Amino acid sequence: MNYKKKIAVILGLSVIGLTGIYWGKNAQVENLKDEDVQQVSEENYTVRILAKEWKDADDDKLEELFQGMPDDQRILADDTGGFTGKWQTSPEDTALGPIINPDGTIEEQDLSSPKAATVGEVKAAIRAGRK
Repeated sequence: MNYKKKIAVILGLSVIGLTGIYWGKNAQVENLKDEDVQQVSEENYTVRILAKEWKDADDDKLEELFQGMPDDQRILADDTGGFTGKWQTSPEDTALGPIINPDGTIEEQDLSSPKAATVGEVKAAIRAGRK
């Protein structure tokens, strides 16, 4: 498969994954303590990338960015400050598919990865950064 086809497949999988996102809220995430948020943001790749990229986003902008995704939805950030996720049909349904890194290596992406975080964790870290 040539490079353009690989990119098209990856983009297609991302669009399909984001299309299946459902609505809802998770009260557990809203109850995170500030020290928990600080620890997650220092340790988690997705939280660190998105909290840095969107540090000035107010609550309305956060809702726009996450397009109604529930706080318990797991997502995975990329180096550009974007993210991907999908509606999981089961708890085991965490594979997002491959990406091609700038150096040409192929990396499998998975929502169960330690690099992934929930929407709520990202929102909480951004809100905590405003204080």
